[in-house]
Amino acid sequence: MQDIRNFLERLGETLSWTIGGFPLWRMLVIALILAVMLLAKRLTAKLVSRALMKLVSKTKTKLDDYLLEAMDKPLQMLIIVGGLHLAAVLLPWVNWITTIGPGGAEVPDTERIILITGKLAAVFAIFYTWIGAYFAWVLVDRLAAYGVETIRERNVRFDPTIVVTLRKFLKVVVVAIAGAMTLDRMGQDVGMILASFTVVGAAAAFAARDTIANVFAAIVLSLDRPFSLGDWVVIGNIEGTVEELGMRSTKVRTFAKSVVHIPNNQLMNMSIENMSARPRQRVKAYIGVTYDSPPEKVEALVEGIKEIIRTNPNTFKDYYQVWFTEFADSSLQIMLYFYIESREWEDFLRERQRIFLDIMKLVQSLGLEFAFPTQTIFLHQEEEEKGQ
Repeated sequence: MQDIRNFLERLGETLSWTIGGFPLWRMLVIALILAVMLLAKRLTAKLVSRALMKLVSKTKTKLDDYLLEAMDKPLQMLIIVGGLHLAAVLLPWVNWITTIGPGGAEVPDTERIILITGKLAAVFAIFYTWIGAYFAWVLVDRLAAYGVETIRERNVRFDPTIVVTLRKFLKVVVVAIAGAMTLDRMGQDVGMILASFTVVGAAAAFAARDTIANVFAAIVLSLDRPFSLGDWVVIGNIEGTVEELGMRSTKVRTFAKSVVHIPNNQLMNMSIENMSARPRQRVKAYIGVTYDSPPEKVEALVEGIKEIIRTNPNTFKDYYQVWFTEFADSSLQIMLYFYIESREWEDFLRERQRIFLDIMKLVQSLGLEFAFPTQTIFLHQEEEEKGQ
């Protein structure tokens, strides 16, 4: 027992040593805090994350998976900043920040210590604010992905443009709140700053009225849902697929592979024809055969085309029209009017081509010929008068 008592006394004397006015025990405590911080970061990154991932993988919902993904990096950042904050609190400020007292001796400068530690606390508070903002930023992304995935799994027709617009809006709100909290931690009167920008804000709003109108138009379009991402649309003289509904403009990829940016404010006042909203695409065409075609073969051609439409697996069977409709200038006209069950432009073109090729084969098998514009000129020459 005496040996243990002597060891503890010597240990206490050793820990009471000071290096530059900094007690050795505080140095060891700070070193221990930093070591625990690094160890906790590694454990969080590896062991804890893996254990939690195994735990949430057993649940039916994927919401906890997305929440865990959102917490991963912000939690590691919080551990590092928290460890540094705790180490900074243990620093011997009373030994470092001194002033000359009445008797000429050095005494702690209380006012400066309070000022410096207060500013240090404000700095760490700003770090905590932006770590929280980063967590909220990532969480918005994960929740948006979870919402879209959940609704699609339930086979509900859902417009992801609403989620995209709402996600962007919430991110702007997160950054704005974090910025306001940062200004507040810096000792700024946020209310006064906002009030001082009233006139400037009004002028800026007037100058940026088109941008503001585009933002509100994006929100209205997201709620009204005239189209979804990937839809085939015709907007004015622009035809293509919708690639993105942004806060300022909507991107449409034309079939020539160029990208057209349409300001949302203008898009609100334009006629939008959503071709993908139609469950089927219409085909209206005319074919002409020559005038020397026998009536029975023309009738067989009409019935054969009807049979092609009926037997095609991708045509709408409830309504179609095929009729011999006109004696045109150069041909006997047959009208085709039917629908192809397709929302995609490429699938529609492929199926229409297949039907047209089948019609060409039918015309050839019947011994008929397609007509093209021709004119037959008859020359009448009067008999020369007798005696000439």
